[in-house]
Amino acid sequence: MNITKYLKIGLFLFVYWFVVVLYSHDYDRFPLGGHGEEQAFGWAGISLLRDGVPTSWTQFDYPQENRVFKGFIGKEGPGNPRMAVELVRPWFDHPPLFYTLAALGSHWQGEETRSILSASYLRAPSVVAFWLTLLAVFLLATTLFGYWTGLFSMIILGTTPLFVFAGRLAVPEVIFGLFFVLMLLLWHKYEKKSNLLWILPLPILAGTAGLMKFTGFLLLPLFVFFLLRKQEWKRAILISGLLIPFVAGIFWWGSQYDLDLFIKLVERQTFRPIGWTGLPFLFSSPGFDIFNYFDGWYVLALLSSLLLLISPKKEQEFLAWGIFYWIAVVICTGGQQDMLPWYRYPMYPLLAISLALFIKQLLAKPNFFSTFIVAGMLLSTRHYLSNAFRADILPTNFRVAFSSLIAPSLLAQIDKPRAEIWRSLTKIVLIGLIIFGVWANIRCYR
Repeated sequence: MNITKYLKIGLFLFVYWFVVVLYSHDYDRFPLGGHGEEQAFGWAGISLLRDGVPTSWTQFDYPQENRVFKGFIGKEGPGNPRMAVELVRPWFDHPPLFYTLAALGSHWQGEETRSILSASYLRAPSVVAFWLTLLAVFLLATTLFGYWTGLFSMIILGTTPLFVFAGRLAVPEVIFGLFFVLMLLLWHKYEKKSNLLWILPLPILAGTAGLMKFTGFLLLPLFVFFLLRKQEWKRAILISGLLIPFVAGIFWWGSQYDLDLFIKLVERQTFRPIGWTGLPFLFSSPGFDIFNYFDGWYVLALLSSLLLLISPKKEQEFLAWGIFYWIAVVICTGGQQDMLPWYRYPMYPLLAISLALFIKQLLAKPNFFSTFIVAGMLLSTRHYLSNAFRADILPTNFRVAFSSLIAPSLLAQIDKPRAEIWRSLTKIVLIGLIIFGVWANIRCYR
């Protein structure tokens, strides 16, 4: 092993430790605790662990006999979060695996069943999953595009505010993101050697995800399609068949309480309003919660994914299949103009890789267009750092700063004798902007 390899390993370990610490710092404080979706999972889990029957709030229309409580949950007084809810029992909105995991900490620490459960405990499974997702993203990106792209992908995933905040919430889609990256990595290995052992874990991962939320089962069809495209019909049937015990297990679980009600709830889940505005809505509503959050790094990651569609390179096409397959899942299952942001979480790790590739391409061509995009997109987090003590940038100052940043790229077009000097300066500006953008991201959520 030469010195370069040692340095690369050391750099990877340092960067991984750095982004894990940043991501984990105050993970229970922001997004704010008392989040309705998190509490729904938490209450279902803690009631299942203690009483044997999941009980929680719902947006679906349950029969009157299943409604067991209507009122406020939480302590009275300033600073104490409270929620007005109607609880149902048994709660069939989602399968039991994820909410049981999420509620374990609250159960062990003795939190009250009908209280606002601590985000510190509810988010623990998501935190561990995100740590592992950082590693999986590095492995996938390095396998497909090389060490430096893998390292930068990990930095983007671990420092972009929208990705970080999304990765903290106690929702099963955070774990889906980990599973999806692992499945893509396993498939890439399978394409190299066609060993059945590489794809046998695929239905296990998808089945486990399905035990957390019904859409988890939809992690598998992409890989069934890949097998059919290779004309490997028997193996496609095999991995599809291996998913059946997991699906059957969900219905068996529902039958332990009320199978008719369970089937009705599953049917209602499949008839959410979806339509032609789903894809435009997805591209125009960035967020990690129910409110829009205009993170330029995320928006640029989405735009960069479009370029993968026209790339002649097989590795980039493979990445595009992962991103756009999950987009298809979201717009076909998650509503039309009411899709919740966490439905999109499984594609976020892949978007981090796509953005790393795009920025790498921009650095390879330091010109006006690359400077314009980087300066216009990657400094957006600076806006979220403004407060009563730190004002946002003044209009005149913005115009001067923006013009100064793109000036070297324009001078490279005008001053032909010194064009190489201006191009070198443009590249320095680009690198500086990216470094400052990462720094502003870190400052935004540390």
